[in-house]
Amino acid sequence: MQILAAKLLDLSDCNRIDGFGRLHLLDIQRDTSNAIGGLERIRNQPLPASYDLFIRCIVWVFGYLLFLRLDSRHEPTGAFIGFISIIGFIIAERLGAYTENPFEDGLYGLPINRICATISGNLLSIDHPLATPPQNQASLIWT
Repeated sequence: MQILAAKLLDLSDCNRIDGFGRLHLLDIQRDTSNAIGGLERIRNQPLPASYDLFIRCIVWVFGYLLFLRLDSRHEPTGAFIGFISIIGFIIAERLGAYTENPFEDGLYGLPINRICATISGNLLSIDHPLATPPQNQASLIWT
């Protein structure tokens, strides 16, 4: 951020951008850094363990009570519909838990670091330090 601010000052001193353009670019820089900080805070905010436990208990209890209610009707299809209902609730709860952290297991994550390194290599040069992609496995996922 400091290097970018210094480059903006150099552009302004060389009269390549006017004062309005400099202020506009500084506003964009500030908004970008605020957005990145906000995304990092959201990503690093853990959900309370009680949240997962509460949702799981509610789904299981409701599904089980629905199964018992439909099973008590003494119809041959009541137990089957109750069983399908409880399975549907459990699948929905598990899918919800699975999609709460989409970047955790790498299935939904994009290799943003590698994409940025490739773009930097195309723009700057392949030998530039920013064009070197990270090498560890965790860097393949959005960081």
